[in-house]
Amino acid sequence: MKHKVFALLMFVTLAVAVLALPLERIESLPSVCLYKNLTGHDCIGCGQTRAMLHLARGEVEAAVKHNRLSPLVFAAILFSMLSWMRRREGPSISDGSGEESQGV
Repeated sequence: MKHKVFALLMFVTLAVAVLALPLERIESLPSVCLYKNLTGHDCIGCGQTRAMLHLARGEVEAAVKHNRLSPLVFAAILFSMLSWMRRREGPSISDGSGEESQGV
């Protein structure tokens, strides 16, 4: 139960931080991608940070403009977070004695 509360607290904190960030400021920052800075071409991950911020705000079209794979990556991250939360709880396993024990 403690892990669920911690995960929920982290999720809420992250959500508030993302919604509080001014996207105009982030959009104006220079690229930190080494590949792009050396070659002048986008890599497969270029724009992912900006895209994730747009997706977190529900702005799918703006996110796809930054990185076409962002909705897939966003869905994978959400799935991973939910799986992690479920795994931390652990399934109950009956050992046949009538009492349930926590699974490993």
